[in-house]
Amino acid sequence: MSEQPPHLAPVDHLGAAPGPDAQPEDAYFDVMATAAEDHWWYEGRRRLLAQLLAGRIRPDTLALDVGCGTSETLDVLEGLGAAAVGTDLSWHALGHAIRRHPRPRVLRALAEHLPFADASVGVLVSMDVLEHVDDDVVALEEYLRVCQPGATVLLTVPAYQWLWSPHDDWAAHRRRYTATGLRRVGREAGLIVESCSYYYSFLLPPAAVLRRTPLRRLMPATAEESSSFNPAVDRVLGALAGLERRVLRHTSIPFGLSIVLVGRTPGGEVPSPSQGRGVGRSRGATWAEAVGSERRERLARQARVARLTVRRAAHLAAVKVRGTTLDDEHRRALEERFVVRSATDVAREFGEMKGAVMKLGQMLGFAADGLPAEAQAALAQLHQDVPPMAPSLAEQVIRDELGDGPDALFLDWDPIPVAAASIGQVHRAVMPDGRIVAVKVQYPGIDRAIANDLDQADRLYSLAAGLALPGLDTHALVDELRARMADELDYRHEAAAQTGFVDRYAGHPFIRIPRVIPERSAARVLTSEWVGGSTFDVFRSTAPPETRQRAAEVIFRFVQGSLHEHRIFNADPHPGNYRFHPDGTVTFLDFGLVKSFEVSEWEALAPAMDEVLAHNRVGVTKAMEAAGFLHRGHGLDPDRVFEVVSAPYRAYLSDDFTFTTRYVSDALATLLDIRGPNRDVIAALDMPAGFVLLDRVVWGMSAMLGRLEGRNRWRGILQEYRQGRAPVTALGRAEAQWRRG
Repeated sequence: MSEQPPHLAPVDHLGAAPGPDAQPEDAYFDVMATAAEDHWWYEGRRRLLAQLLAGRIRPDTLALDVGCGTSETLDVLEGLGAAAVGTDLSWHALGHAIRRHPRPRVLRALAEHLPFADASVGVLVSMDVLEHVDDDVVALEEYLRVCQPGATVLLTVPAYQWLWSPHDDWAAHRRRYTATGLRRVGREAGLIVESCSYYYSFLLPPAAVLRRTPLRRLMPATAEESSSFNPAVDRVLGALAGLERRVLRHTSIPFGLSIVLVGRTPGGEVPSPSQGRGVGRSRGATWAEAVGSERRERLARQARVARLTVRRAAHLAAVKVRGTTLDDEHRRALEERFVVRSATDVAREFGEMKGAVMKLGQMLGFAADGLPAEAQAALAQLHQDVPPMAPSLAEQVIRDELGDGPDALFLDWDPIPVAAASIGQVHRAVMPDGRIVAVKVQYPGIDRAIANDLDQADRLYSLAAGLALPGLDTHALVDELRARMADELDYRHEAAAQTGFVDRYAGHPFIRIPRVIPERSAARVLTSEWVGGSTFDVFRSTAPPETRQRAAEVIFRFVQGSLHEHRIFNADPHPGNYRFHPDGTVTFLDFGLVKSFEVSEWEALAPAMDEVLAHNRVGVTKAMEAAGFLHRGHGLDPDRVFEVVSAPYRAYLSDDFTFTTRYVSDALATLLDIRGPNRDVIAALDMPAGFVLLDRVVWGMSAMLGRLEGRNRWRGILQEYRQGRAPVTALGRAEAQWRRG
C-alpha cells in the first residue's frame, strides 16, 4: 500500500494520482476494475455481503466500506438502503471509483485513521484490508471508534499463512489468517464476534496444488484476481459459490481460501428493518436522561483535552531531559520531532472533537509556515474535511430548522457531505427551480460542545503552547475566539455578513461571493449558491504561473479593499475558504467569522501602518504607544521596535516583492523568538484583543501568497487603498473602473 499520508478531502478533483509515477499496487486495482463487474469471484463476494447484511441496515444508515477499492461494494450497500461512503489509500483505486460514480462518495484515508466522528457509522465493511496494514488490532480499534454502539462490522481476509505465494507479495499483503486468529484479533480490539467462517472452500484444493507444488510456476502472480476459464466452467464455479452461500445460512464452513467474520460493537442492539428510521436519542427520553447525556458529553470532551495536554506535556518533559545529553544538532532534531508529533496529535484530536478546539487549531494554522513540513501537513488537515455526521442527523437538523426534510425541500439532496469543518458540514442539493446550492448544516449539540470547551479555556491555552509557539499570545487568541463563536453558531449572522459582502462586491470584475438563499436558511442551516472551481491545492499544482499570480493579487485586493474601504474583514483566511477559476477570478466562502472595526479602533491602528510604510522608526514607536500596543515609558530603542513591528509588513517596504514560504517563516520567527535579541520588545508588545483576528488575517494572507509565490508591486497596491494612490496594475485599473460604475 502507498505510504503517503492521507488527504481527507473528498476526491472529486482527482484527475490523476499526484505525481507521474505508477505505484506498485496500481496494476492490482486495474485488474480489479476490469474484473470486478462480472467476474464470478467478485460477484460471489458481493452476494455473500448482501446475504450477511440483510436485515441489519436501517434506511439511510451510514455504511462505511474501508478499503473500497474501485467501489463495487458501495453499490451493494446502497442497494440495501444505506447511505454508503468508502475510503481507500490508493489514488489509483479512487480514480477508478470516481469514474464509476462521478459524485464524491469516496475519500482518501488510512484504515488506521478514518475521517469520521466517533460513533457515526452504523455498518462498517472491510473486505480484504486487514492483511495490508502493519497493525491489524490498531486498525480494528479505529473501526470500532467510528462505529455506533451495536453497529455491524463485517470483515474478510485471506486464509492460511501456508498458502503464501508470489500473489501475496504482488498484492502487498502482510499476513494471512486462520479463523481462530481472526476471532482473536477482533476480540482483542473489543469487537463482539457473532460468526466467523471460511468460504470459497471448493477452491482450497486447487489453490494448495498451484501454490505448494512446482505447478505454481504456471500461474503468474497477477493472474489470480482475474483468472477465468471458459464460460461454462465459470458458471460452474459461480454455482458452487451459490451453494456455499446456502450452507453459510445455517452453519460455518471449517476450511476455505478466505475467511468472513461478522461482529458488532459493544452496546446497542443489532439493527433490523422493523426498528424504523433515525439515529440518536429516542423521543421518549426523559429530562434526566438528556441532562445525564449532556453531562457525559461534557466530561468526555474535558477528558480528551486533559489527556492530550498531559500527553504533550509528558512528551515535552522527556524531550527536555533527553536534550541535555545531546549536542545542538541532535537536540534540534529531537525538538523538531516533538513539534511534528505534537502537531499530528493535536490535529487528530481537534479534528475529531470539532467545535472550539478545532477552531482554535485552525486559528493557530497561520503560524504553520514556521513549523517543519510534517507538522504543517498535520495541521493542514484541520482546514480539509473532517469527520462528518451521519446523514440522518443532518436531515433531522434541516427538518427542525426548516419544517420539512431535505427530500421535500430540494429537488435533489446528496446525503454524503462534500465538506465538513469545525461546526458544520456542507451538502450539495438542487432547488425546485433547478438551481444547484450548497447547504451548510450545523452539527447537533455543537453549541454545548463549544460552551464546554470555552469553559476550560485554561487547558486550551496549554494546548496552544504545546504546539511550540511560546511567543504567541494564546490568551488573547482564545478570548477573541470566545467572543466570536457565539455569532458563528447562529448562521443567521453569517447569512447577514455574507449578504453584506455580496452587496459590496456586486458586479466586481474579479471577486466573487455566493448569494444566500434566504428561504432555505435558518439558525442552523445556511443555503448559498453552489460554487464550482478548484481547491487551493489543485489550483496551485495545475494553474499556469500567470493565473496563479493573478489569483494572488485578487486575494490581496479582497483583504485590503475590505479592510481599508469598509473597515471589515473575513477573519478565516485559510485555503479551504477559496475556490479558484480558470480566468484567475476567486470565489470567497465562509463568512462565519467576520470582524468589523469601529471608526475609533481603525483610526488608532492605521497611523502605525502609515509610519511603517514611511520607514519612520520613531513614528512607528509613537503610533504603537498611541494604539495601546506599547505602554508609555517602555524605554525601548525605536530601531529595534521597528525591526519587530515591521516583520509582517516587509513585503511593503520595497516597490517589488515576492512572497515565499521562507519569508513567512522568517517573519514569524522574528515575532515568536522570545529568547532572541529582541525578546524585551516582544515581551513589551501587548496586542489589544480587537486586533487579534486582524493579525491572523495578515499572516493567513501572507501564507497564502507565499504558497502561490506571489510577485507584485504590493507596496503600490496597498497605497491605493491606504492613501488613495493611482492603480499600479491592470486589476487595480479594472477595479477603479468598477467603482466609477
